Amino acid sequence: MGDPHSRATGRGKVWLGIALVSLTLLAGCDRVRPVTGGTPGVLQIPDQVASDLQLTVYREEAGTWQPIGFATTGAGGRFELLLPGATGPLRLEPGAYRLTVETAGSDLVLPADVGQVTATPLRIQWTGTEPRLELSVTLSR
Repeated sequence: MGDPHSRATGRGKVWLGIALVSLTLLAGCDRVRPVTGGTPGVLQIPDQVASDLQLTVYREEAGTWQPIGFATTGAGGRFELLLPGATGPLRLEPGAYRLTVETAGSDLVLPADVGQVTATPLRIQWTGTEPRLELSVTLSR
């Protein structure tokens, strides 16, 4: 039958091997790859830092404005558009769009109209030839 001690030692090595493989696989699973490649843009707010703001992009469908994507501004107000749930990049096709802006961690107080799709002044006609979206919000003083 063999030595019970050597069988236990062999099983321990197997379990150790399984544990090491599992840890290696799990370590690779926590790496989130950022989604890139969406339509780029910049949001400018005169005399303010325009980072940590959430933009939502809307397109008119059947007479109502439907959200089709979003972005969060980084340094200098730069952003790339993403599909809902950050499932992939959003590349705008030629057409009319509206964008809303909300604070996502910024201390800015934005005008109420920029947060409402029906009132937002951020209305664009995208041709697809532009290098990026150029947006500007003016704060009332």
